[in-house]
Amino acid sequence: MKRTCKFTLDATLPKYPTFEEGIRRAPDRGYSLTPAQTRVALQNALRYVPKELHAELAPEFLKELKERGKIYAYRYRPEGDLKAGPID
Repeated sequence: MKRTCKFTLDATLPKYPTFEEGIRRAPDRGYSLTPAQTRVALQNALRYVPKELHAELAPEFLKELKERGKIYAYRYRPEGDLKAGPID
């Protein structure tokens, strides 16, 4: 792949979603990262977010990482049902 995509998210912070009961979510993967690995995970997630939002999102992403074992960035999840369509 010679072409690469580079993007960052909008500088406007979306509101944190409310979660409906009864909808299946990814299981907790557990949290077993070292402090160095945790720092790298946060840096990787924050590289797509404008720098002015890092101070606000870093604690949120850390909480997701510790509670779910992965950073999901729920703020940026689209509203409604997600369905895959044909690529053609």
